[in-house]
Amino acid sequence: LAESKRSFPSPWVSFCKIFGLSKLFPSSRLFARYSLPYLDKEKQHKVEVLAGAFMFLRREALDKVGLLDESFFMYGEDIDLSYRIVQGGYTNYYIPERILHYKGESTKHGDIKYVKAFYGAMLIFYRKYYPHSGWLVSLLIRLAVLLKASLSAFAGLLGLKRKPRTKHRRLLVLCREEEFEVVKAACVKRMPGLEYVNLWNLDEERVMDAICRRNQMKRFTDIAFCYPDARFEQMLLLMDKMVDKKITYHIFINGELKIENGKMH
Repeated sequence: LAESKRSFPSPWVSFCKIFGLSKLFPSSRLFARYSLPYLDKEKQHKVEVLAGAFMFLRREALDKVGLLDESFFMYGEDIDLSYRIVQGGYTNYYIPERILHYKGESTKHGDIKYVKAFYGAMLIFYRKYYPHSGWLVSLLIRLAVLLKASLSAFAGLLGLKRKPRTKHRRLLVLCREEEFEVVKAACVKRMPGLEYVNLWNLDEERVMDAICRRNQMKRFTDIAFCYPDARFEQMLLLMDKMVDKKITYHIFINGELKIENGKMH
């Protein structure tokens, strides 16, 4: 995700972010410093800001610079912590590892609540570290919120918001043949709109075979793993290697679906 590696939101970096210069010139080291899109996401980099959702820290660093600032309600607290860590003499590194995110929901970036929360957090950051530019930044942030709110309302009036598409769900179950009917019944009960259900027979083929032939699995919208027929490390490897990152994953354990809607990010 773009938020995984960022620069400190200095007045210039924030100006480029608020007024879209970073999106217009994603390869520019002058305009696109906010989320550093010009850095290879598959390589390790020394960066200023890391995402608090997936961060490893030294205990001694936290003891020295302090914990999260509770002035931030949502967003900005990881920027604040990253700033204090660097000020404390430490270095932040972006490391390109995958994570599995399941059973959660993220704030939608186009939502007005997100806009207010995000730019409100930036305002707290500026009042804390850039007190002399507070009035200018406050004005820019309020203009940004007003602009984005107006665009969102205008798009709603014109009916430009995307309507959710009716999805024909097609399920592939990875399990042994003798367990297929039980798993299938549980899946059909939880997903009544299934168009069809197919078996990847683990008595005949390995999970690794599925990983090697992942291009053949693109027509499926859902994949269900039966544990322990498929081990967790195999599930994660297959998810990471799949071409279509929008597939929904399910895990069948001890007679029921324990985990649903896990997606790779």
